[in-house]
Amino acid sequence: MKKLLLTFSLLTGLITFAQQTDEKPIDKNIIKTDVTEFLLTTNYHLNASWEHLMSKKASLQLDLYFSNYGDLTYDDFYAQLGASYRFYFNRHSNQMRGFYVAPAVRLHWSHASGVYNVSDYDILVPTAGFSLGYQWIIKKKWTLDLYTDWQLDFITHRLHGGYGSFGIKFGYKF
Repeated sequence: MKKLLLTFSLLTGLITFAQQTDEKPIDKNIIKTDVTEFLLTTNYHLNASWEHLMSKKASLQLDLYFSNYGDLTYDDFYAQLGASYRFYFNRHSNQMRGFYVAPAVRLHWSHASGVYNVSDYDILVPTAGFSLGYQWIIKKKWTLDLYTDWQLDFITHRLHGGYGSFGIKFGYKF
């Protein structure tokens, strides 16, 4: 009886150990850039976003934006740092695609020198709001994110009318 039990245990262990899974690793990151500014303005600007899958249908996105408005002879610029938590409403889990809503917080910083005969000034404006959008995955690695964004300004208590009201982001999933 002991030999039969030992043989059964060894065979069960070997069979269990020999099975393999067909699951492919999940790409949990997307790096993006907003192409809207390239298409609509002539200002010098840089922007980047990083999105990371946190759960089956939610992700965290961090945004960085920098712009030099006017021409490059002035020391005037605008910078923005933001974070949003995206909830995807689709039947595909672990994909970061489809319709989403994203509560967001941002910090806007502007610096101007000699504008309108006024001395240098800096302003720091925190905002909170949300984004709505739809993200497509193209050929399993490329993304296209069409979004609209609303932010409430904490200083003047009005909608922030600058960068981020709508846009298109193009990205790479890895």
